[in-house]
Amino acid sequence: MSSSPFINHLRSDMRIRSYSMKTDKAYLYRIRYFIRFHHSTGAPYQCKTKS
Repeated sequence: MSSSPFINHLRSDMRIRSYSMKTDKAYLYRIRYFIRFHHSTGAPYQCKTKS
């Protein structure tokens, strides 16, 4: 399975900061879940510019 460049960047950043592998796995799971949820719901929390 190929990860996105965004996820790869997050993973490498967490490794640089010496996060444990369990923490890496948990954080990446939550981030992926958040992204999938908001893509499936139409992303109601997108930034909108005020006129």
